[in-house]
This record gives sequence, structure tokens and C-alpha cells, in this order.
Amino acid sequence: MKLIDLTYQGKAVTSAADVEAITSYLAQQNPFSEDTLLLATNRPVVVIGRLQDAYTEVNLTALRDAGVELIRRSSGGGAVYMDEGSFVYTFNIVEVASMGFRLNFAHYAQPLIQTLTDLGLPNVALTGRNDVTIAERKVSGMAGFQIGQRFGVGGTIIFKANPTMASQLLTPLRSKFESKGFHSVASRITDIKSLLPATQQDLSADGFRQRFLAQVFHVKLGDPIPTISFTDEQWAQIMAIKAERYGNDLWNYGRQPHFSNYVRHHYDQGTVAINFEVEQERLTQAMIFGDFFTEVADLSTAEGQLVGTKMTFNDLAQTFDTTAIKQVFPWMSGEQFAHLVLAKD
Repeated sequence: MKLIDLTYQGKAVTSAADVEAITSYLAQQNPFSEDTLLLATNRPVVVIGRLQDAYTEVNLTALRDAGVELIRRSSGGGAVYMDEGSFVYTFNIVEVASMGFRLNFAHYAQPLIQTLTDLGLPNVALTGRNDVTIAERKVSGMAGFQIGQRFGVGGTIIFKANPTMASQLLTPLRSKFESKGFHSVASRITDIKSLLPATQQDLSADGFRQRFLAQVFHVKLGDPIPTISFTDEQWAQIMAIKAERYGNDLWNYGRQPHFSNYVRHHYDQGTVAINFEVEQERLTQAMIFGDFFTEVADLSTAEGQLVGTKMTFNDLAQTFDTTAIKQVFPWMSGEQFAHLVLAKD
């Protein structure tokens, strides 16, 4: 495995749009024949999941007032605020010898867990489906993708947080946190630095980065890390992806909910929201949002197949069981879907 050199035209890459474009490029046409690690730090940004509704997950007025960027990633998962105190990383896996760990969150979380443990932090664990926690408080979230024989596993690491900014900018469904015994974004999420023992309080973000890399590459702290670089031609392709997607407001902000009804509920597999219109007791329009993970790339077919369904429990359950909507939520039952759509605020 090698660390990807994130120097473009003589400057370090710090834009989330650039980092997401690199991540997409590696997923689409990874030019390297060996496993690589992308590890980056971003300027202040809110990053939301591929299927999330930016207009309900983010306080867009506060975002604009603070001059913070909004970027939509290509993978699922939830919204997160990041700045220079946070890291984003992706293990890009292409080697045959690594295929036994395909999309194995526990395996790829281990270097972070070991780094935190070595720093003297208590109760470090991978909890739920994809969170690394310290004493049950989240410091890292993970996501994954697979294309053919290649796959990637990555996430974010919060070394030094700005909880005030995160609370101002992120507006998630309250029940998502209450179901876990927490009552706000700030109380659920913490940072590594605030929990460090007194002997480690002088540790900087760069110092933490070096410790993490030493764990990933199995070298002594301070030893050189093997690196690999993009060619000029590859950088040109990355910048083209940025211009088309992550530099595009339509992609980043997405479809704004505009129908009369909006229901949202948090399940163990993620939050699901449906914005829909009803005329003469039938669904006439529907849009699906959420931070859940799904193998369905385009939700428009499933959304279209909801149109015409009677707004009764049995009809909604039957539509779920007999259309593409079930492929979007394979973990959900028709009865659960009917309860969701018919829920009252």
C-alpha cells in the first residue's frame, strides 16, 4: 500500500470538491496497480450523503453566512461538518491479496482504533455498522463502495472539532440521536483531542496524522511513508470530474423538496425520508431521501412506481412488495413502508 501524494500544481489539496473528485476518479478508473490510501484535510465544509436532502439536513442560511462550502459525496451516509481539525480518508483496494477484506469496516478501522488506544484513550471501539467511538461518542464514520473487483473503504476522523459550528449547520432528525440515548449533534459527536490524557494534550493534528500513518503502513513513528503520485494527465481527468459534479450546485444541493407532504423516520439502517403529493387519495409524486446505504444507483424508477398507489395501508404495503422500491430498502417490510408514508407529524 502507498499514500497518495495530494500536491496539485505545487500546492497541497485542501478543497473538499477536489478530494471528492479524486475519490470518484479512483472509484471509476483507479490507475494504480497497488492498494493506496487517500488521506486529506479540508477547509471548512459540510459534506452530505448521496441521497440526503440538503434542505432539511443543513441550515443553508447559516452555511452561507459562515462562508462554509457544501459538497455532496457520491456514497451514502450522513452529513458531517469538517475543517482543518478533521481528516477524510479512503483505502482504495485493488490487490488480489486484499480481497479477503472486501468492504470489511472492522479491518480498515483497526489502524485508527489502535492509534487511539496507543494514545491512552478508553473504550475505543467500532460500534453500529460504521462508527468508531471513544466511550460511546463518535469520532469517525465510515462508508464503502465496490466496483467490479475493486473496492474502497473510508471515512472521516474528527481530531479537533468545532461543535458549535456543527450544531449551527447540521439539522438532523432528532429521533436519530434520541434512539441512541443522545439529544443533540454536539452530545453524540466528540473529537479526539478533547479526550486525550493530560500527557498527550500537546499533540497536534499533524502529529496525530503521523501516528495514524505509522499504524497503516506498519512503520516506526517518523519513518518515511511510501507515496505515489498522479500524472498531469490524471490530474486533468480529476479536475474534469470536479467541474462536472462537485463544482456544480445542482449536484451538491440536489432536488429541493417541493411537494405538500414530508415524512421522515430513523431506522437502524439509516434515516429514510419521503416527500410526496396526494390527489384523490392516490400518490401522484414522490421523492426519496436519506442517509441509508443502497445498491440502487438511480431512485427514479422506484419513485415513479409509487405514483398511482392508493393511500391505504394495504395498498402501500403491496406496492412496496411488488415494485423496485423493495430493492432500495431490502431490509424494510411492506408494513414498515406503509407506516412511514402514513405517519403523521
